[in-house]
Amino acid sequence: MNLKILNEEKPHVLQYLPYGVTTLQMKIEADPHEVLDCIYPNKKGTDRDEKLFVGFADQSEDFLVLWGGGSEGGLKLNSDNVHGRLYFQILHKGNMTDTQSITLRHRGTDTSITTIKLEPAEDSTNLVRMKMCSTKEGNEFQIISFEGSKIPLYYPRWFPVKNIQYSNIDVPNIKIKFKVRESAFIPQVDSDIDIFLNDDPNPIARISEDWRYSSLHAELFTIFGDSDYLVLRLWCYWVNANFSFGSSINIECPDYERFDFLIEMKKKKVTYVGTDFHYQEWWYKIDDGEDFTRAKIAGGIWTIERTLMGLKERFNTKENFDPMTLLKVMLKQETTALSPMKTLSEYIQSNRSRTGPNRAVGFFGKHIPYPENGRPVADLVSSVVTS
Repeated sequence: MNLKILNEEKPHVLQYLPYGVTTLQMKIEADPHEVLDCIYPNKKGTDRDEKLFVGFADQSEDFLVLWGGGSEGGLKLNSDNVHGRLYFQILHKGNMTDTQSITLRHRGTDTSITTIKLEPAEDSTNLVRMKMCSTKEGNEFQIISFEGSKIPLYYPRWFPVKNIQYSNIDVPNIKIKFKVRESAFIPQVDSDIDIFLNDDPNPIARISEDWRYSSLHAELFTIFGDSDYLVLRLWCYWVNANFSFGSSINIECPDYERFDFLIEMKKKKVTYVGTDFHYQEWWYKIDDGEDFTRAKIAGGIWTIERTLMGLKERFNTKENFDPMTLLKVMLKQETTALSPMKTLSEYIQSNRSRTGPNRAVGFFGKHIPYPENGRPVADLVSSVVTS
């Protein structure tokens, strides 16, 4: 069994985003029928009492290896994905940009598949990174802001680049405010998440609903190498399932979701939101009259899923299509290739009579991220990345 790394910089070497999340994109070269099971990092959380489902670099717990789908044993290989592309996410939470390695194993054969060397994309003291502190009023709220002057060029989560590039930009005054609850591993989100710009007391965006028991990580990107268009990427990730009985029936763990908030700094607002649905990149246009973006992690999968599946019939995506290539052109030309679609909120409201089943219980209840007041842009939906 051979695991081919599709976004390696050179054989068995992967650039990682210092203080950020790096996509590890892979493909199996073997008889698919012989490898169904799980791929997992050699070093991972093993305390069954804490129910910690996350991997680490071979010599450092400053690098978290994340996978989703509620698969406790690792990245699940099944008949749907074993023929296509596979993904781990590597979150660097350390204070040093050192070189590390990650060894991956196959549970079915209990053998080592490959070892990947991790090298920082940049190694300097002024790389942008998030910092977290308590509010002046006390520890009830936490504030994330950014420091540094070298910001990476944006690339989509599903379409990683082999060489991460940086631009020198004054760090913007973006703040993220939320409550936390302490846990045995990483502090967890305990409130809606508000995003502020330039000390305006009114938020430009909020993430609400199914954030429970997640942990939060934030990154900042520039689209064109300047400060006109920035992307704030927020990750919610669930890796510690040691939560109270009663809430646990609706928590998928391990799992992770993200929102890419595209901020037009001259307009001082979020104009587009990118996120995921069933291994596709989806971009939504926030209505011009909306100064405040309402992002949600859905708690009722049936309505959202049926709505999105219905919208998918309108899209004819090209193979390996990365929508950011078109979105950059649209931003430069200040145009929107927007089909006359309702927002998801409007679709849900008009289909409330179709009640359907409630969200599945246990680890089968899925997290579905979407902007409630954003309209899906048909030309900005990627191909299925696992194909």
